[in-house]
Amino acid sequence: MPDLGRLGNGSFPGPTAEKPPSRYRPYAVARQDGKPMMFAGVWDGWRGPEGQIIRSYAIVTCPANVLMAPIHDRMPAILEQSDWPLWLGEVGGEALALLRSAGDAVLRAWPVSAAVNSVRNNGAELRAVA
Repeated sequence: MPDLGRLGNGSFPGPTAEKPPSRYRPYAVARQDGKPMMFAGVWDGWRGPEGQIIRSYAIVTCPANVLMAPIHDRMPAILEQSDWPLWLGEVGGEALALLRSAGDAVLRAWPVSAAVNSVRNNGAELRAVA
């Protein structure tokens, strides 16, 4: 685990721990184990005013964990692979129990170039530490 830098509302592990993170600075976030992240999401189909079917989608969020709190006050609810059948309704159970913050050791985050804020920029260099 990288050094821990102090920030007013908690610790932020990261390669630039000497500089407190900014809520306006972009960060890349990934699982520590390198596996893909599955976010809890919902969708609905409904009829628009002219009779067309409109599909709406949303990612469900929850309070931020210790890692994400210095960046934002909420984060996507991240589902572990073992939770997928319950979330997708393939098995019985209480799916609402899955709407929780990821464990503090599940994710890693690092600052990236502000160039990610423009759709004109695209490339591996955007993932590098800024």
